[in-house]
Amino acid sequence: KGVGANTAAARAGLRNPVATSEGVVFDTIVAIDGVAIHTQNDLFRELARHRVGDRVKVRILRDGEPTEVDVELQDLH
Repeated sequence: KGVGANTAAARAGLRNPVATSEGVVFDTIVAIDGVAIHTQNDLFRELARHRVGDRVKVRILRDGEPTEVDVELQDLH
């Protein structure tokens, strides 16, 4: 779906897909607080374990390189 403006993901520095000469570059979430994320269901299940305002470590692959960002969770509604 992409990273919405003014969201916790955007404030943490996650990026929307970008077309480059080598293809589309995007951030892929691979873990939250050390729990592996393989599917969208994994992502929602792990987020459901936390509350709005919790801070989590999100491990991403950016341009194929692993990195971690801290995210303060917010209400989606």
